[in-house]
Amino acid sequence: MSNIIEYVENEMNKFQEKEFSPVDSLVLSQFSYINFEQVVPIISDAAAPVRIGDLLKSEMFDLMFHNVRDAASNRRLLFALAASPRFRNIEMNYYTNKVDFELEKQFSAVTYLLEDGTAYIAYRGTDAYVVGWKEDFNMAFISP
Repeated sequence: MSNIIEYVENEMNKFQEKEFSPVDSLVLSQFSYINFEQVVPIISDAAAPVRIGDLLKSEMFDLMFHNVRDAASNRRLLFALAASPRFRNIEMNYYTNKVDFELEKQFSAVTYLLEDGTAYIAYRGTDAYVVGWKEDFNMAFISP
């Protein structure tokens, strides 16, 4: 397999059959770069988690890929995850995305709830916004 999308498209074993691997971690980490605002519940919501397999039904679909780097590949990843017996039943909850243009800081994370009760938290790194790049550059010379 040449990339993680092909891995998702071809890996048919559920987590009960083949344990969670570093490649699965990479897949979920990459998936956290999609904008889940108004799609995945935030921590203060009392809403139920959202299954990955149900994300294709969202009326916010186009917004999920707004300003996402390599939107076409990430869209293909979403379709692969939603179809996959390994990933489609993973639930997502506790999404947060904080961007402060004035302080030039950003933070984003999402929690994936696996069927065995494991919670996997993915923290997103620098996204396609300029504020993220400015934050990266600032870390090179500003002390905490």
